[in-house]
Amino acid sequence: MRLYVRILLGMLAMGLCSCGGSDGNNGGGIITPATVYLDSDVAIWTGTPCGVSSTYVVKPDDVNVTLNAFPAPPGSTGVTPEKILVESVMISYSPASSGAPALQSQFATYQGQQVDLGSSLSLPVRIVPLDLKMNVPLSNLICTNTNYSYYANMTFNCRYLIADKTFTMTSQINVRFADFAN
Repeated sequence: MRLYVRILLGMLAMGLCSCGGSDGNNGGGIITPATVYLDSDVAIWTGTPCGVSSTYVVKPDDVNVTLNAFPAPPGSTGVTPEKILVESVMISYSPASSGAPALQSQFATYQGQQVDLGSSLSLPVRIVPLDLKMNVPLSNLICTNTNYSYYANMTFNCRYLIADKTFTMTSQINVRFADFAN
């Protein structure tokens, strides 16, 4: 029993030190992004930026996160090995700088992404999809010195497979959008 308490206290300490955590109601694990800050370039230029004969491309931004699954779900009998299924992620953007306009939330599903309890799983998350950068208001940043900062809030929808119980886990990173110098 003492070992179990130490493991739980260790996991709690990891959760308090990481950038992510569970929703507090259902638990499940801790989500830790590979980075906590992302500069998202709205235009990658060939030639002189904003020049007459210059062109640019727009690329999406991905961030890897690690899901560290807690050792056992609430109410687990411990008889059968339990797995967590990551079903989807919703990314919402909260302005972190004055004047930053509202951005549409993004949604992505995961097919068959599972992790055993007590293990970890690395997941790519498309923090900024292509269409978000190619449309207003982010496309308005091209050829300007303006930047917008946001908190990108990731909410992962998960399920214990055997217990068939759903829960969410959340994490956050900071994202700054601008037409950065290449």
